[in-house]
Amino acid sequence: GAPDDNYEDPTAVTRHHLREAVGALLAGRRPEITETRPVGCTIKWK
Repeated sequence: GAPDDNYEDPTAVTRHHLREAVGALLAGRRPEITETRPVGCTIKWK
């Protein structure tokens, strides 16, 4: 999923989903947000 809450404008990010999740895991806690909507193009397999 998305690493933060604003993929279009890095200066407008208010939630760093990936950073928060890694911090929670390192502290032995379950991340508050466990899934986010992916953005960008899909990966195509041949």
